[in-house]
Amino acid sequence: MAPITSTAKSIIVATGIFLILYVSSASSADNHMLSKMLQKIEQTHNARTYKIEAAEYKGRQVYEIETLRNGDFYESFIDPQSGQILSDEKEETMFWTPLSDDQKRAFEQTKISLWQAIEAVSEKKNSPIEEASFQIDNNNSYFEIIFEDGAKYLIDGMSGDLQ
Repeated sequence: MAPITSTAKSIIVATGIFLILYVSSASSADNHMLSKMLQKIEQTHNARTYKIEAAEYKGRQVYEIETLRNGDFYESFIDPQSGQILSDEKEETMFWTPLSDDQKRAFEQTKISLWQAIEAVSEKKNSPIEEASFQIDNNNSYFEIIFEDGAKYLIDGMSGDLQ
């Protein structure tokens, strides 16, 4: 095998740096696009988003988004590149509910939305979001945001402050 020339090494290093910068900026842009999609869904459907997660739907990578609309729970699948809603259905909650009555009351009292929590942490983290959800612990409500690289952030549901 022939030795790698200094020009080839420079090209390899430059390509690697470009890919790192591209992926980093794409992650931040993807998270911003996700927060905008959530904002649009909330405004269009008079909804509050309590959970999102990366998922697969009909062989496609999507975001599964769970919302509360006029007291009812809905599950939607959204294409992360286009923002297109692929599925939007009311969840049958006869035998179970995604949030208990206490969680639901606490969630309805939060001052910020999940999309606002995502915006707040996306400025600090350039990694795609794996999952984000509303949580309550000892009467403290917060949004937990987990990134693909395993980093986890907690955002206070009342103040929007990073915990």
